[in-house]
Amino acid sequence: LVVDGTAVRLALLHDQGLLCQIACNCTTVLCCRLSPKQKAEIVSLVKRTKGRPIVAAVGDGANDVSMIQEANIGLGIMGKEGRQAVRCSDFGFAKFHCLARALLVHGHWFYLRGATLVQYFFYKNIVFITPQVYFSLLNGESPQPIYLSVYLMLYNTIFSASPIVMYALFEQNYTDSVLLSRPELYKLHRNNSLMSWSQFFQWMAVGIWHSLVVYFVPVLTLGVNSVFLSNSTPMDTAAFGVTVLHNIIIVVNLKLAIHSSYWTQLFVISEIVSIFSFIIFSYVYNKIFIVTTRQSLYYVYSLLIVSPNFWLLSLLSVVISFLPDIILKVLQNQRFRRLQLPSWLPTRRKGVFVLPTLRGAKP
Repeated sequence: LVVDGTAVRLALLHDQGLLCQIACNCTTVLCCRLSPKQKAEIVSLVKRTKGRPIVAAVGDGANDVSMIQEANIGLGIMGKEGRQAVRCSDFGFAKFHCLARALLVHGHWFYLRGATLVQYFFYKNIVFITPQVYFSLLNGESPQPIYLSVYLMLYNTIFSASPIVMYALFEQNYTDSVLLSRPELYKLHRNNSLMSWSQFFQWMAVGIWHSLVVYFVPVLTLGVNSVFLSNSTPMDTAAFGVTVLHNIIIVVNLKLAIHSSYWTQLFVISEIVSIFSFIIFSYVYNKIFIVTTRQSLYYVYSLLIVSPNFWLLSLLSVVISFLPDIILKVLQNQRFRRLQLPSWLPTRRKGVFVLPTLRGAKP
């Protein structure tokens, strides 16, 4: 469809709905000789269409400023007419050819990282808090906490913080060469697929499953054998709480490692540091004689970590927790094969684990 300024003015004046309906049924719409106001009106019209699409406007001159400001995302290019478009835009570029990499590569990566970042925070806090609900319901709605208060402060700040930061900075599900050579990959997330309700509930369902496993596997195991400490004494509330939290720290950090497709050295180090920071802190903290009115961790963790039963319980909890994740990855891999896309399985290259490139794509 090709329309000029006069046709656009008449259509906007008499029947905007018809213009929008015809334009949406066309593959490409070319509007020429438009005034700055008409450009902004066209962008506003597209934003109000069914489905409320996210509109990006690209301009290189002062006459594009109103259009750029009206769009959801404004992209300005430095041109011969000055830098007015760049100054009023959300993102500025020196050359037009930079748009391809910005949209197809960095846009793809940024959306993946941001969507996972948001949903992972919901997931890891569900895994952390829900066992407290189970503990309360199964103990006569007792208000007694299952974790020490110090763990409530350090869980999100130290024990599970650095891996998701590294993920949000460096994650790549496809290499840049693949994304540039296969522009159709942009359509995978064009409809906000990673932030849909189905994806959100999938993360929440996995979080509920992991919380059930890390809590009830120790509970069921205690019904068979309550002796987990190395001095052959039964497990009390403090020991049970730190056992559950120990499993949670391992599960939530390894969950991100399984979900990630790009293992940089910093990401692997952050995973190791997060897990061992909990172990080291708990070991040092339990050496301090701190007795509260409810719980005492004095020498509890020291007796746990030297007990073979404790590590077997942790291994069992982790393996059972990740069974759905492994099945989901296998199904995802089969789907990618049908679509002739790279699988999720990583390969080693230049110090990091990355996805394999597509056939014909430059490495």
